[in-house]
Amino acid sequence: MTIETKTTIQISDVKAIEFECKTCHRIVSLPIEVAKEPPFECDCKNPRQWMSYGGEMYSALSGLMTLLGRFGKVDNEPFAMRLVITELSARASRDSGA
Repeated sequence: MTIETKTTIQISDVKAIEFECKTCHRIVSLPIEVAKEPPFECDCKNPRQWMSYGGEMYSALSGLMTLLGRFGKVDNEPFAMRLVITELSARASRDSGA
């Protein structure tokens, strides 16, 4: 028997999107209501740029930020939209084969 715990997040509850540098662990947090473009590199001069300005990943993340902002403000639709996330402990257990 498998037990899986999930968390649902109302899109309007998403307040920011975070990016963390894997080199220096600096976190850039962009509030959804003002976020327009993702950062494409860290100030620590990580030799590996996060993404190319205007590239595929950059464009996709820009679109995601726009959509989260837009759908977070939808109040008069006949539906509610939520994101479903598997809890970390359940995911770790599943990934280890337990």
